[in-house]
Amino acid sequence: WPLPSHVPSCQEVAVDALLQATGLPVDLVHHALTPLTHSEGVLVQSCTQGAALARASGRCLRLLPQQPYLRAEMADGSALERKRNVLCCLITRILKAEKQLHIDNLVFRVIDACGKGEFGPGLQFLSFCCHSVDVLSCVLHLLNLGYLRRQEGRPHVLEYVSTEPPPAPTSQIQPLVAFQTVEIKMAASTASARRRQTFSTFR
Repeated sequence: WPLPSHVPSCQEVAVDALLQATGLPVDLVHHALTPLTHSEGVLVQSCTQGAALARASGRCLRLLPQQPYLRAEMADGSALERKRNVLCCLITRILKAEKQLHIDNLVFRVIDACGKGEFGPGLQFLSFCCHSVDVLSCVLHLLNLGYLRRQEGRPHVLEYVSTEPPPAPTSQIQPLVAFQTVEIKMAASTASARRRQTFSTFR
């Protein structure tokens, strides 16, 4: 929205007049004016009732709002990143369960799970559209990271590469058993005529 070129330097333009001239909503106009009226902006806005704009230079100025698609692009990028993370988790879970799988079968199962919204525990998302290109892209991503590998001689068969360290072998310690010969002795008591038997313990 160009300010009139015949307006001399430092002449004020009422914000209400700008709203009437553009026919745009108040919020949109104020949003567009914000970058021009900040501390280093090219316009000065009065804070009194009936606010007005004044030029800070003699150049022809235009009110350029922020890029309207910036937030949309950021939202799309975030959605694509979440989608890729979900697909990578789903591929990993399927191959963990199956140990090895043909790539065509893997693509079919991932697409089918996405259509049904069956992502497993911890991945509670609504079903979304998924194509074979999306799955293959995630497969290549996991291959490059080393989480998947192709079988030697059968490159169309994929395997999951476990990143968990193998369990330490448990050494079975045999219990030590001590044998001791049992010896029975017959001792005669001088006080009584009874005979007493004594024997050693078995451990």
